[in-house]
Amino acid sequence: MYDGPPHAPGVLVVNRADALPLVSVVIPTRNRAELLEAALLSVMAQEGIGTEFDIEILVIDDGSTDRTPDLVRGYPDVHYYRGEESRGTSAARNRGVAEARGQYVAFLDDDDTWLPWKLRRQIAVLERDEQIGLVYGQEIKRGDESVTVWPDLRDGRTGWMQRSLLTSCPVNTSSTVVRRVAFDHAGLFDESLPSWEDYDMWLRIACHWRFAFVPGPAVIYRVAYSGRFLRCVAAGESEHALRAVTDAALARLEARESVSPEFRQRVEAAVVTRIAGQLSMLGLADAQRQFLLESVRRAPWLILVRDLRWMLSVSAASAAGSNTREDLDRVAEFCAGIKKAAAGDPRLWLGARRIEAEVWKRMAVTLAAKGDRPGSDARRAAVHALSQHPGAAGRSLLRILVGLGMS
Repeated sequence: MYDGPPHAPGVLVVNRADALPLVSVVIPTRNRAELLEAALLSVMAQEGIGTEFDIEILVIDDGSTDRTPDLVRGYPDVHYYRGEESRGTSAARNRGVAEARGQYVAFLDDDDTWLPWKLRRQIAVLERDEQIGLVYGQEIKRGDESVTVWPDLRDGRTGWMQRSLLTSCPVNTSSTVVRRVAFDHAGLFDESLPSWEDYDMWLRIACHWRFAFVPGPAVIYRVAYSGRFLRCVAAGESEHALRAVTDAALARLEARESVSPEFRQRVEAAVVTRIAGQLSMLGLADAQRQFLLESVRRAPWLILVRDLRWMLSVSAASAAGSNTREDLDRVAEFCAGIKKAAAGDPRLWLGARRIEAEVWKRMAVTLAAKGDRPGSDARRAAVHALSQHPGAAGRSLLRILVGLGMS
């Protein structure tokens, strides 16, 4: 399927033989002076400055009340713009784009840091191909207890991405460099969105420009599941914003080509998976279970989506926090809700049974691990798992059924 615009955008190419390409680095910040300095230093440490490209650094202060102004004054080459009151990250980024003089704009959040080769490798891609509007790379995600690299190399994509972005977005804001003229086609960040404003921007840019994935870590991303993000997800604002963004993107796509019901289902599955993932990351297990159950009631076919099937089983099993009888009843109630949504459709019914089998298999293993030898509750859970779907059989369940421990 062709995934590009009907024609490539016009690009004004200027002979810059006497000058290096200029990169405008936009850093929005608010009350994070202790983190901002590391971000600034990571920009100044970029390889290739002065030989392959020039940079200008724009710090957009969204109404900080800490020592941020004093910190930035220590770097006289940094362009500093400060608002008296907070207007949000999107407004800060838009101010940066408006003030930028470079033909390329790179974004860096104040709690992230770039690796030294980031700009050198990405600017080279933009300089080679004038039809690339955005380049992005991988990030090293640092949480409280884990370090991962994202996206996986298999998920990084290059080319026209308007369709693929609707079902999977591998682009992190701090890993991007955007051709300045791309904003003339896509517009600025939507300041009305409480979240997903960067995703909305990539979807709009993708209507007009090709993307390029540059493999290899480009940024160290600090994971912070708290504050405004936590409130936004818990209040349901994140789901509302994501649906508004994807609905608008689908409308833009449909204005250009046909959009099948199957593709719309893939987009809906992606929305549900993302919101459920956010709720899980924030430890909002009860809210995640309620959200997933409501999603399945509204769209029962979600039972057949592999990633969501796994999420449903994990979410249901997590209801038994202390494995009391009341907890086990909550698990059974959740499974009953899934089956009710599947009633009347043999394929969905089989999918619901597979989910319930996986749920009780997890329960059996958890209950058996509580003692040296599995008790009656663990064996009952194992039998129930097998009664729902024989595919649940495995060494763990067999050991439980014959009365052996999990060691």
